[in-house]
Amino acid sequence: MKNVHPESDFHNLIQFIKTFLYFTISFKYFL
Repeated sequence: MKNVHPESDFHNLIQFIKTFLYFTISFKYFL
C-alpha cells in the first residue's frame, strides 16, 4: 500500500492551505 491515491494527499494539502489563508485573513480583519 504505497501511494494508492496521491491526489488525496494533494487535496489535503490544498485544504490545509485554504484553511490557513482563511485564518490569516480573519486574523488581519480582527487586528
